[in-house]
Amino acid sequence: RHSLDRHRTWLFHSGPCGEGAREEQVQAPKAVKRIIGPIGLSDPVTFGGRLDEAHAIGPVSRWMAADGPLAGDFRDWDRIRAWASDIARQLDPATA
Repeated sequence: RHSLDRHRTWLFHSGPCGEGAREEQVQAPKAVKRIIGPIGLSDPVTFGGRLDEAHAIGPVSRWMAADGPLAGDFRDWDRIRAWASDIARQLDPATA
């Protein structure tokens, strides 16, 4: 918390997979909210995730990634790049 308090910080997380993953908004975990609230950080931005058998660790992950409805790459790179560009503009308006 003390380290983050001294720096401008943006948080993100990924993970939703399956239909609607690119649009799904996930609440920040309670432990994260306890840290970010007192120092005034915004909730993390949620991006869709990727679940594939080649990168799955453990039997449950492999089972979930085996061509089921959650298998695939649900990352929205245009949205991720736009988020990163917005941060860049906040840090240096000359990048606009």
